Amino acid sequence: MNEIIIKPLEWIEIKWILNSKIISFWMDKKDIIKILWNPESIEENEYDKYDTFYYSNNFLQLSFSINIWKLSYVEIFHHYPNKIIFNKIEIFKTKSSTLVEIFKKEHIINSKNPEVWYSYIYNDIELSLWRPSIPEKILEDTWENDYEKWIYFTTVWIWEKWTWSNYNFD
Repeated sequence: MNEIIIKPLEWIEIKWILNSKIISFWMDKKDIIKILWNPESIEENEYDKYDTFYYSNNFLQLSFSINIWKLSYVEIFHHYPNKIIFNKIEIFKTKSSTLVEIFKKEHIINSKNPEVWYSYIYNDIELSLWRPSIPEKILEDTWENDYEKWIYFTTVWIWEKWTWSNYNFD
């Protein structure tokens, strides 16, 4: 994979060197396999009521609701050299503090999220950004080699419409 362009609530475009594929929420498993290919692995999770397809060394995970077998959740992990683009912004190459400021202008963060600071949920677009958790003061004082991994988001989640907007953290 070379690039994934996300349009929350609508579609995800997966671009390879020679072609481009678009998948959308509510597509069924068979349609996804026709468009992409057979997943490298499949996890059946009856507890959470989802089945998950794993692609490209788990870089891309597509989850299907067991009740209706339609795509309802996408998880994308940072793996170089793949690009994840949202509104012309390369998510994994933009500092998390910059992304939060950009998103703040147009989207509402879920303030009830108990993991706020390292997990940002935007209900209006059913999108979440995540990074490893570490207090900001420690970040400022840290000069270790892995400093970079703390200042960028490492995971993007996208849900079908009304998933996070209906979720109650109370």
